Amino acid sequence: MRRKIDLNLNLSLGWLGSGRVWGQVTVYGPPSMPGPLTIIPCSEENNMILFDVILPPPGAADVVSRELTITRDGADPVLTTVGKEETKVAGKAPQDSVLTLTLVDVDDAGNRSEPRVQTATVSDTFAPAQPGELGIVVTGEDDS
Repeated sequence: MRRKIDLNLNLSLGWLGSGRVWGQVTVYGPPSMPGPLTIIPCSEENNMILFDVILPPPGAADVVSRELTITRDGADPVLTTVGKEETKVAGKAPQDSVLTLTLVDVDDAGNRSEPRVQTATVSDTFAPAQPGELGIVVTGEDDS
């Protein structure tokens, strides 16, 4: 992140005398921490929950890429790098998995933001499909 700071200094240069310096200084630092993430379950296929991770807007204008890491149930993390204009990332996990999501913004100078870390459980909230049509078979007649 870049910030401009007005600078106005009085200097004493010893035997050379003293003077005044003024101007503007650009200070570089990492982008601010990204905002919260949202997980939206989309569907279920073969006991896997398909979901979207909704990304917050970048915290600084000079962000050029974003790194989303998804760790499922403590397994090896999966890193996905996306551009700053991306608004969501698709994923899938077995039902009732615990996901740890980490998002880091990277600016044009290579500075990395503090990570945004969130944990969520991917639950099966999808009802099964409606049963098919019922059929009636007449098997006989009872005169009683």
